[in-house]
Amino acid sequence: MIRSKTIVVLESNEALLSEWKKAIAEHEGWDLAYMGEGGEEDLRQICLLKPDLVISGASLKGIDVFDVLRTIRRESLRTKTIVTGMPSDTTMGKAIDEGAYRYLVRPFSEEDAIASVENALNGCEDFITRREHLKAVHGRIGNVLIAMHIPPHLKGYTYMCDLLVSAVERRSVINQIVEMYKTLGKRYETKWKNVDRALRHVIEVAWKRGLKDSIKEIFSASACCWEEKPPVKEFVAFVSDNLAFENIA
Repeated sequence: MIRSKTIVVLESNEALLSEWKKAIAEHEGWDLAYMGEGGEEDLRQICLLKPDLVISGASLKGIDVFDVLRTIRRESLRTKTIVTGMPSDTTMGKAIDEGAYRYLVRPFSEEDAIASVENALNGCEDFITRREHLKAVHGRIGNVLIAMHIPPHLKGYTYMCDLLVSAVERRSVINQIVEMYKTLGKRYETKWKNVDRALRHVIEVAWKRGLKDSIKEIFSASACCWEEKPPVKEFVAFVSDNLAFENIA
Protein backbone atom coordinates (compact mmCIF):
# COMPACT_ATOMS: atom_id res chain seq x y z
CA MET A 1 0.00 0.00 0.00
CA ILE A 2 1.36 3.41 -1.02
CA ARG A 3 1.78 5.82 1.88
CA SER A 4 -0.10 9.09 1.62
CA LYS A 5 2.03 12.23 1.41
CA THR A 6 1.54 14.35 4.53
CA ILE A 7 1.06 18.09 4.15
CA VAL A 8 0.98 20.92 6.68
CA VAL A 9 -0.62 24.22 5.66
CA LEU A 10 0.16 27.46 7.52
CA GLU A 11 -1.85 30.42 6.30
CA SER A 12 -3.27 33.53 8.00
CA ASN A 13 -5.66 34.22 5.10
CA GLU A 14 -8.78 32.19 5.92
CA ALA A 15 -10.06 32.11 2.32
CA LEU A 16 -6.75 30.78 1.01
CA LEU A 17 -6.55 28.31 3.88
CA SER A 18 -9.96 26.93 2.85
CA GLU A 19 -8.86 26.68 -0.78
CA TRP A 20 -5.80 24.67 0.18
CA LYS A 21 -7.91 22.41 2.39
CA LYS A 22 -10.33 21.74 -0.48
CA ALA A 23 -7.59 21.13 -3.06
CA ILE A 24 -5.69 18.69 -0.83
CA ALA A 25 -8.87 16.79 0.12
CA GLU A 26 -9.72 16.30 -3.56
CA HIS A 27 -6.31 14.88 -4.42
CA GLU A 28 -5.83 11.15 -3.86
CA GLY A 29 -2.67 10.33 -1.96
CA TRP A 30 -2.42 13.65 -0.15
CA ASP A 31 -3.11 13.86 3.57
CA LEU A 32 -3.69 17.21 5.27
CA ALA A 33 -2.01 16.48 8.58
CA TYR A 34 -2.30 19.92 10.19
CA MET A 35 -3.50 23.47 9.52
CA GLY A 36 -2.49 26.62 11.37
CA GLU A 37 -2.35 30.39 11.10
CA GLY A 38 1.10 30.89 12.60
CA GLY A 39 2.44 30.37 16.11
CA GLU A 40 4.83 28.34 18.24
CA GLU A 41 2.38 25.42 18.22
CA ASP A 42 2.71 25.24 14.44
CA LEU A 43 6.47 24.80 14.77
CA ARG A 44 5.98 22.07 17.37
CA GLN A 45 3.55 20.24 15.07
CA ILE A 46 6.03 20.35 12.19
CA CYS A 47 8.71 18.80 14.41
CA LEU A 48 6.24 16.16 15.65
CA LEU A 49 4.62 15.25 12.33
CA LYS A 50 7.72 15.53 10.10
CA PRO A 51 5.51 16.16 7.06
CA ASP A 52 6.57 15.66 3.46
CA LEU A 53 5.56 19.21 2.62
CA VAL A 54 4.79 22.49 4.37
CA ILE A 55 2.83 25.11 2.46
CA SER A 56 3.27 28.43 4.23
CA GLY A 57 2.21 31.98 3.62
CA ALA A 58 5.01 34.52 3.84
CA SER A 59 3.06 36.47 6.48
CA LEU A 60 1.76 34.53 9.45
CA LYS A 61 0.39 35.35 12.89
CA GLY A 62 2.98 35.25 15.67
CA ILE A 63 5.81 33.79 13.57
CA ASP A 64 7.06 34.30 10.04
CA VAL A 65 7.90 31.83 7.30
CA PHE A 66 11.61 32.14 8.08
CA ASP A 67 10.95 30.71 11.55
CA VAL A 68 9.35 27.74 9.76
CA LEU A 69 12.28 27.30 7.37
CA ARG A 70 14.88 27.61 10.14
CA THR A 71 13.01 25.05 12.27
CA ILE A 72 12.97 22.55 9.41
CA ARG A 73 16.69 23.03 8.83
CA ARG A 74 17.60 22.94 12.52
CA GLU A 75 15.70 19.66 13.01
CA SER A 76 17.28 18.21 9.83
CA LEU A 77 13.85 17.33 8.46
CA ARG A 78 13.45 16.16 4.87
CA THR A 79 10.37 18.36 4.64
CA LYS A 80 10.06 20.59 1.60
CA THR A 81 8.47 24.02 1.85
CA ILE A 82 6.42 26.00 -0.64
CA VAL A 83 6.14 29.65 0.34
CA THR A 84 3.32 31.79 -1.01
CA GLY A 85 3.34 35.58 -0.99
CA MET A 86 3.09 38.81 -2.90
CA PRO A 87 5.76 39.66 -5.51
CA SER A 88 8.95 40.60 -3.64
CA ASP A 89 12.47 39.87 -4.81
CA THR A 90 13.77 40.37 -1.26
CA THR A 91 11.31 37.97 0.40
CA MET A 92 11.61 35.46 -2.42
CA GLY A 93 15.41 35.55 -2.28
CA LYS A 94 15.49 35.17 1.51
CA ALA A 95 13.03 32.27 1.36
CA ILE A 96 15.12 30.43 -1.22
CA ASP A 97 18.31 31.17 0.76
CA GLU A 98 16.67 29.70 3.86
CA GLY A 99 15.79 26.48 1.99
CA ALA A 100 12.34 26.96 0.42
CA TYR A 101 11.60 24.58 -2.46
CA ARG A 102 9.58 27.23 -4.28
CA TYR A 103 8.17 30.72 -3.82
CA LEU A 104 4.67 30.82 -5.31
CA VAL A 105 3.68 34.38 -6.19
CA ARG A 106 0.13 35.48 -5.39
CA PRO A 107 -2.32 35.53 -7.03
CA PHE A 108 -1.69 32.08 -8.48
CA SER A 109 -3.95 29.69 -10.36
CA GLU A 110 -5.19 26.43 -8.90
CA GLU A 111 -3.35 24.61 -11.70
CA ASP A 112 -0.05 26.25 -10.78
CA ALA A 113 -0.61 25.50 -7.09
CA ILE A 114 -1.38 21.83 -7.72
CA ALA A 115 1.57 21.47 -10.09
CA SER A 116 3.91 23.01 -7.50
CA VAL A 117 2.72 20.59 -4.82
CA GLU A 118 3.02 17.60 -7.16
CA ASN A 119 6.54 18.59 -8.17
CA ALA A 120 7.57 19.07 -4.55
CA LEU A 121 6.12 15.75 -3.40
CA ASN A 122 7.34 13.72 -6.37
CA GLY A 123 10.78 15.28 -6.70
CA CYS A 124 12.60 13.61 -3.77
CA GLU A 125 15.48 12.53 -5.97
CA ASP A 126 15.89 16.06 -7.31
CA PHE A 127 15.79 17.38 -3.75
CA ILE A 128 18.55 15.03 -2.62
CA THR A 129 20.62 15.91 -5.69
CA ARG A 130 20.15 19.60 -4.94
CA ARG A 131 21.35 19.18 -1.35
CA GLU A 132 24.37 17.18 -2.47
CA HIS A 133 25.14 19.88 -5.04
CA LEU A 134 24.99 22.61 -2.39
CA LYS A 135 27.21 20.49 -0.14
CA ALA A 136 29.79 20.29 -2.94
CA VAL A 137 29.61 24.05 -3.56
CA HIS A 138 30.03 24.74 0.15
CA GLY A 139 33.04 22.42 0.25
CA ARG A 140 34.74 24.16 -2.67
CA ILE A 141 34.13 27.58 -1.10
CA GLY A 142 35.51 26.37 2.23
CA ASN A 143 38.67 25.18 0.49
CA VAL A 144 39.04 28.56 -1.23
CA LEU A 145 38.75 30.45 2.06
CA ILE A 146 41.30 28.18 3.72
CA ALA A 147 43.65 28.74 0.78
CA MET A 148 43.25 32.46 1.48
CA HIS A 149 44.55 31.72 5.00
CA ILE A 150 41.17 32.36 6.65
CA PRO A 151 41.01 29.93 9.59
CA PRO A 152 37.74 27.95 9.97
CA HIS A 153 37.48 28.70 13.70
CA LEU A 154 36.64 32.36 12.99
CA LYS A 155 32.93 33.17 13.02
CA GLY A 156 33.37 35.18 9.86
CA TYR A 157 34.56 32.05 8.04
CA THR A 158 31.14 30.43 8.47
CA TYR A 159 29.30 33.62 7.54
CA MET A 160 31.48 34.08 4.45
CA CYS A 161 30.90 30.49 3.34
CA ASP A 162 27.14 30.95 3.53
CA LEU A 163 27.28 34.35 1.85
CA LEU A 164 29.39 33.05 -1.05
CA VAL A 165 27.13 30.01 -1.54
CA SER A 166 24.15 32.36 -1.85
CA ALA A 167 26.04 34.71 -4.20
CA VAL A 168 27.14 31.88 -6.48
CA GLU A 169 23.59 30.51 -6.59
CA ARG A 170 21.87 33.88 -6.99
CA ARG A 171 23.88 36.83 -8.27
CA SER A 172 21.42 39.47 -7.01
CA VAL A 173 22.61 38.73 -3.45
CA ILE A 174 25.57 41.05 -4.06
CA ASN A 175 23.19 44.00 -4.37
CA GLN A 176 21.33 42.98 -1.20
CA ILE A 177 24.31 42.64 1.09
CA VAL A 178 22.74 44.19 4.20
CA GLU A 179 19.65 42.02 3.78
CA MET A 180 21.96 39.00 3.66
CA TYR A 181 23.66 40.18 6.88
CA LYS A 182 20.23 40.23 8.52
CA THR A 183 19.40 36.77 7.15
CA LEU A 184 22.68 35.40 8.50
CA GLY A 185 22.08 37.16 11.81
CA LYS A 186 18.75 35.39 12.21
CA ARG A 187 20.25 32.10 11.07
CA TYR A 188 23.02 32.23 13.68
CA GLU A 189 21.08 34.18 16.31
CA THR A 190 23.24 37.27 16.39
CA LYS A 191 22.95 40.93 15.41
CA TRP A 192 23.50 41.73 11.75
CA LYS A 193 26.18 44.25 12.70
CA ASN A 194 28.11 41.41 14.34
CA VAL A 195 27.92 39.54 11.03
CA ASP A 196 29.27 42.60 9.21
CA ARG A 197 32.10 42.99 11.72
CA ALA A 198 33.06 39.30 11.50
CA LEU A 199 33.08 39.37 7.69
CA ARG A 200 35.28 42.47 7.60
CA HIS A 201 37.61 40.80 10.11
CA VAL A 202 38.19 37.67 7.99
CA ILE A 203 38.97 39.83 4.97
CA GLU A 204 41.45 41.78 7.07
CA VAL A 205 43.06 38.51 8.21
CA ALA A 206 43.31 37.30 4.61
CA TRP A 207 44.71 40.64 3.46
CA LYS A 208 47.47 40.64 6.09
CA ARG A 209 48.38 37.09 5.07
CA GLY A 210 48.83 37.91 1.39
CA LEU A 211 45.35 37.83 -0.13
CA LYS A 212 46.50 39.14 -3.53
CA ASP A 213 49.05 36.37 -3.92
CA SER A 214 46.55 33.77 -2.71
CA ILE A 215 44.05 34.84 -5.33
CA LYS A 216 46.62 34.46 -8.11
CA GLU A 217 47.28 30.90 -6.94
CA ILE A 218 43.61 29.97 -6.51
CA PHE A 219 42.22 31.64 -9.63
CA SER A 220 45.19 31.45 -11.97
CA ALA A 221 43.48 33.34 -14.80
CA SER A 222 42.29 36.21 -12.61
CA ALA A 223 44.15 39.41 -11.84
CA CYS A 224 43.48 41.11 -8.52
CA CYS A 225 43.61 44.89 -8.84
CA TRP A 226 43.05 45.71 -5.15
CA GLU A 227 45.64 48.04 -3.68
CA GLU A 228 44.03 47.98 -0.25
CA LYS A 229 41.80 45.69 1.75
CA PRO A 230 38.53 45.31 -0.23
CA PRO A 231 35.10 45.89 1.30
CA VAL A 232 32.91 42.83 1.84
CA LYS A 233 30.72 43.51 -1.21
CA GLU A 234 33.69 43.72 -3.59
CA PHE A 235 35.29 40.62 -2.08
CA VAL A 236 32.09 38.58 -2.40
CA ALA A 237 31.49 39.79 -5.96
CA PHE A 238 35.05 38.95 -7.08
CA VAL A 239 35.24 35.51 -5.45
CA SER A 240 31.71 34.45 -6.45
CA ASP A 241 32.32 35.58 -10.06
CA ASN A 242 35.42 33.41 -10.24
CA LEU A 243 33.68 30.46 -8.62
CA ALA A 244 30.78 30.80 -11.06
CA PHE A 245 33.31 30.86 -13.91
CA GLU A 246 34.52 27.47 -12.65
CA ASN A 247 30.94 26.31 -13.30
CA ILE A 248 30.39 25.04 -9.77
CA ALA A 249 26.96 26.73 -9.61
